[in-house]
Amino acid sequence: MDLNRAEEDLKTAEKDAEDALNGLNGWAYSSTNRDVELHFNMVKTGNITLKYTKGVTTLPVAPIVAAEIVQCFDTMKMWDKQFDEGRKLQEFEDGKFFTYGKYKAPWPVSQRDFVNVVKTVYDDNGRIRIIATSHPHKDAPEKYPCIRATLMYGAWVFEPTEDAVNDGEDSFPVEGKCKATYITAMNPMGTLPTWLVNQVANDTPMCLAAIADMIQKHPNIVKDMEKRARARLARIYPKKAGDVADKDEKRTAEDEKKLLEGSTEEKEDAKQAGEAYLPPPRPTPTRVTKEMRGGVKRGC
Repeated sequence: MDLNRAEEDLKTAEKDAEDALNGLNGWAYSSTNRDVELHFNMVKTGNITLKYTKGVTTLPVAPIVAAEIVQCFDTMKMWDKQFDEGRKLQEFEDGKFFTYGKYKAPWPVSQRDFVNVVKTVYDDNGRIRIIATSHPHKDAPEKYPCIRATLMYGAWVFEPTEDAVNDGEDSFPVEGKCKATYITAMNPMGTLPTWLVNQVANDTPMCLAAIADMIQKHPNIVKDMEKRARARLARIYPKKAGDVADKDEKRTAEDEKKLLEGSTEEKEDAKQAGEAYLPPPRPTPTRVTKEMRGGVKRGC
C-alpha cells in the first residue's frame, strides 16, 4: 500500500472521470431508458475491447442528499440486489479512504470483489464528486474463489439544478433536485467472455433509475439522508453549513452533538453498514440464461 501512488492514481481517475463527464475521448450518447441517458465508450484494453458506461438523470433530492444515499450500505442493497458486502478499510486523509466491496454472481460465474481508493470532493458551486479507482490494501488480500476485479475509474457526480434551495451564499443545498451522473470504467477480470462483460455493462447505469424509484417509495429514507447530510456538512464544512443544521428546527449544542454522533441505533446501523463508500460498477450478470451458458465456463 503506497499512499503517494494512491494519490497519483486518484488524480488520473479524476481527470478520466472529468473527460467522461464532458463527453471527451470517444464517449457517445446511445439512448434514453426510464429517464436515464445512456452513454458508452468502447475502449481497447490489451487484447480486448471493453464498454465503459455513463448514465445521466435527474434525482428529486439535492446533491448532498444523493451523495449520502449512494454512500450508505443499507440503501445500496435496496437499489442494487447484487451487492453482497463491503467495508471501509482505512481513511488516510479527510475525504480520502480505501474500501472493500463484494458482489454476488449467478452460477456458474464467480463472485467479484474490489479494493478501491476513494476521494470525495465538495465543490464550492454545490457540486459533489465521488471518485474511485482500484488500489491494493493490506487488509483486503485476494481470496479464492472470489475474483478481484479492476476499476480503472468510477465516479458519482451530483450537481444542483436551478430548482435547488441554497441556505446562504456559500451553503450546499439540502433541498431540491440534482443532475446525477454515474460513470464506470472497469474490467471484471477472470475468463468471462468479452461479449457478456459488455452486455452486463449496458445495465450498469440503470442503477440511477433504481435509486430514483427508491427515493419515491421511501420518503423516510430521504429524511434520514437529509439529517446525515446536515451532520456531515456541520462536521466537514462548518462555515458552509451555516444555518443548514438549524433550518428545520432550533437545536441546542447538545442536540447538535447527538446529531453528529448519532443515536445508539444509528451507530449500530453504521457499524453494520459502514459509510463513505463508493459502490463499484456491476461486475457480473444478474443471471445466466441457458443460451449464455454455452459460452460461460464454471468459475469464470
